[in-house]
Amino acid sequence: MKIWTLEARFLQAFTSFAMLCAAGGASALAADVKLVWDPNSEPTLSGYNLYYGTAPRNYSTKISVGRTSTYTVTGLGAGTYYFAVTAYNVLGNESPYSNEVSQTITLCTISIAPPNRSIGYTGGSGVVTVTTSAGCTWSAASNVNWITLAAGSGSGSGTVTYTVAANTATSPRTGTVTVAGQTHTVTQDAAPPPCTYAISPATQSLAAVASSGSVAVTAPAGCAWSATTNASWITITSGSSGSGSGTVTYSVLANTSSSSRTDKLTIAGQTFTVTQASPDTPPDCSCTLSPATQSFGQAGGSGTIFVSAPSGCAWTVSDKPGWMVIPSAKSGSGSATVSYWVKPNNHKNSRKAKLKIAGQTMTVQEAGTNTSIFAQLVNGAGWVSSMVLTNPSTTETATGSLRMLNDRGEPMASSLNGQSPAATASFTIPPLGSVTLTSDGAGDLVSGSAQVSANIPVSGVIKYSHPIMGMIGIGESDPLRSFMTPVVRDASRGRNTALALRNTLQSPVDFELSLLTLAGLEVSGGSTSLELTAGGHMAAFIDQLFPNADTASFQGTLVVRSLGQEEGLAATALQIGTSNGEIATLPVIELDPDPGTTELFFPHFVTGAGWTSTFFLGNPTGAAASGRLTYYDDRGQPLLVPLPDQPASTGTSWNVQPLGGAVLSTGGNGDLLSGSARLTAGSAIGGVLTVALPGLGIAAVGASEPAAGFIAPASRSVTAGSSTAVAIVSAGSPVTLTLTLRNERGEPLSGGTITLELRANGRVAAFLEHLFPQAQSSEFRGTLTATAAGGDIAGIVLQIGGQARQLTTLPVTPLQ
Repeated sequence: MKIWTLEARFLQAFTSFAMLCAAGGASALAADVKLVWDPNSEPTLSGYNLYYGTAPRNYSTKISVGRTSTYTVTGLGAGTYYFAVTAYNVLGNESPYSNEVSQTITLCTISIAPPNRSIGYTGGSGVVTVTTSAGCTWSAASNVNWITLAAGSGSGSGTVTYTVAANTATSPRTGTVTVAGQTHTVTQDAAPPPCTYAISPATQSLAAVASSGSVAVTAPAGCAWSATTNASWITITSGSSGSGSGTVTYSVLANTSSSSRTDKLTIAGQTFTVTQASPDTPPDCSCTLSPATQSFGQAGGSGTIFVSAPSGCAWTVSDKPGWMVIPSAKSGSGSATVSYWVKPNNHKNSRKAKLKIAGQTMTVQEAGTNTSIFAQLVNGAGWVSSMVLTNPSTTETATGSLRMLNDRGEPMASSLNGQSPAATASFTIPPLGSVTLTSDGAGDLVSGSAQVSANIPVSGVIKYSHPIMGMIGIGESDPLRSFMTPVVRDASRGRNTALALRNTLQSPVDFELSLLTLAGLEVSGGSTSLELTAGGHMAAFIDQLFPNADTASFQGTLVVRSLGQEEGLAATALQIGTSNGEIATLPVIELDPDPGTTELFFPHFVTGAGWTSTFFLGNPTGAAASGRLTYYDDRGQPLLVPLPDQPASTGTSWNVQPLGGAVLSTGGNGDLLSGSARLTAGSAIGGVLTVALPGLGIAAVGASEPAAGFIAPASRSVTAGSSTAVAIVSAGSPVTLTLTLRNERGEPLSGGTITLELRANGRVAAFLEHLFPQAQSSEFRGTLTATAAGGDIAGIVLQIGGQARQLTTLPVTPLQ
């Protein structure tokens, strides 16, 4: 009989320091001790216990660290600490202590004053006083490019002098200087608005007869302007001078010559052009386009448009999407041929563009790949993945296959639904139906990606769960050329962000990653370049991607740009919270081209009774963006929401720098309050919402796209205590809403159809059992469809499990 023995292996300690807040606004340096030991090789090893205390071989603290062979003890104060480890097996047998290591920690206390200062828009300088003991070193850094420090470090008490550049913008700005890990805030006034002028329209075409017209002038109050012309046939009848916004009116004499004539007015320094036809000018400049429609396969191709127009009739091409290229002239006169070509479509869904030429429309359609990409897939070590696929078509049956790949892009076998392990699985989904493929969770932990290919587009989600870590839903990821995502890390609390990537191309992809602050500024050490093999997959936390960047306490954005021209990077971000169960996925925001969306809909947010909702806004453009987030109740009326550190409000204004971000949070205090939110912006913007409740978990979702109807996976189990909840909001107009609960074959359940009336901006939010009390849904798995009459709707679906840490969002897909 063989007796299992244990031996704790060689132990080493490494010390680092981190800034912790202390009373009185000072900062105390606290130590983190990293311990590393040689791992045991016994097959029945279950884990390790770490012991430490303040006397040799007298340990007051025990930490069970699992099977890892490294652990960091954080937040230690001054003194000498002694450490040792033991190993234990699956029977609970524990080895003797390993060798003992010790670490002595000496700390410093540092404070700064003042905490903030205001500077006029012309600029100026400021001084921060540092108070500490002799020999205690510290450093200082500016976090914005308009604040410059005279020196960046010191020892003992001293001062930091900085210079603030003039603010030429018409809005105030706020920047920070970090001194000894503490923040000194600088607020600078806005510059007075400049005198800028605009006129509308800029041109006017008139018939040969005598006539008149007007031009609107837009200018800030107090800005003077004048209007003049040297044309003998044009007379300014009013508005020859003015201040601020105003109107210039003019008249023209009849044109009796045989040719048209053109001249100008100079208004507020802008040129207004008047063209007057001759009596011989043809009265009609109508044109036709041939063909009126053109379709392409997924690979794209080239085409031509013949513009038929009378001689002398000018035209231009407008509303061209980024996936079309027009190498020839985009404007002309009379009849001509416009050549173009369409780039390959690497996205799942088909796409459509409507070109405008001389008031006529030419429609171009391009097929998609019918392939869904899931950038993260895991199985084993207790992790179980359930792939839920839905068919959004109301008429066609979907047939296809699921393929699983490892990090190298090679087939990755797994047992699905109790079948023999395989890297592929076939499926058939009736219209509006669904199918679920579940792994067994057995064996060692493996990760990779998955792709679903079918005869028509299908949608899906990978729900993977762990008894301790909780449940998370991985939605589809479109292949992109560049994108951004919110990131956050708090090393002291265990919060972190990971990025999962899949190369969808048949060749390697080189790409660059940049870590930016919320102000859109790249952090020191926040740049790296990587290569991903053909079909390959990778997943890493931000501190692993940027080991030389200080991300111990960081919130900002991660920007990823492919060095090639093809859209081949499918990505999702994962947010790990401060305790087990706080894990959620974050959708990424496309950069090239930017999404073009200026209005975002969030059908559900919740605050109070411990619940918090956090909106992260990302600016994918090269210019600053601003706008407002407005809250609505279920009746579509503005909702007063308690906000942290400010009075309750029905909305929040925001500003985001290029490639930067903004974080808008509810307080979580008071009674439970829920509703919808809508974000409006003056330029393209992206957004992500996370909702969290300590002990239950966190869930994250991107903005919902308004549509006439959608489909989503749905399930309920009274035995397991789980259910699906849905929140739907009308996108600005009153609608009649029809909800239908369907089995996996797409068939409506008995008692599973209801009709509701939603007011403009109104909302409904409820669990399946409350929406369909007459339906037999106690043990149910299938789909939920929603259709609206009278306007568009936006929706969000949440899956809530029967245990803590089981909260996630599910995809909502427009009906085909």
